[in-house]
Parts: sequence; structure tokens; C-alpha cells
Amino acid sequence: SVVSDQPDFALFDGIKVELLVELSNAEMTVRELLELEEEHVIKLDKLAGEPVDLKFNGEGFAKGEVVIINEAFGVRISNLMDHNDD
Repeated sequence: SVVSDQPDFALFDGIKVELLVELSNAEMTVRELLELEEEHVIKLDKLAGEPVDLKFNGEGFAKGEVVIINEAFGVRISNLMDHNDD
């Protein structure tokens, strides 16, 4: 039989996790925040193609870039972060 050092990822099939894509931050005054209404737009400082951080459980695990797919936003993974305790 062949012994593998690779983990059996089939154990994780069906487990859902929340993935956060940090697109941008915006600053506004408390007055501006309190004046927000439906249909208002908050301008962000990132454009399609710019780098974004992807977070799992609050920790960064990848970098990506914003892409547009059929008028919807998506993220193309460009770099997975190394989390070794070096």
C-alpha cells in the first residue's frame, strides 16, 4: 500500500465557512453616517483589478484582485499567504 503525507480533505466536504473579502475602507463623519439613507452610495478607493485581502476567521490567508464577471464582482486569487510559525 502507498502511504501519503497529504491530509484527506474529503473529511471537510460539506463544511461551510465564511470568507471575507476586504474590498476597501471608507472614512466619514458621524453626521455623514447618520444621514445615510437607502440608495446612497459610499465611494470606495479601490477599482476593478486592484489588490484585495481575503480573510478566513478574521485572519488574512490570501491576496487577490477584483474582477468583473457578467456585471458581478469576483476575486481572482493571486497569492496564498504562508502561515508557518517561522
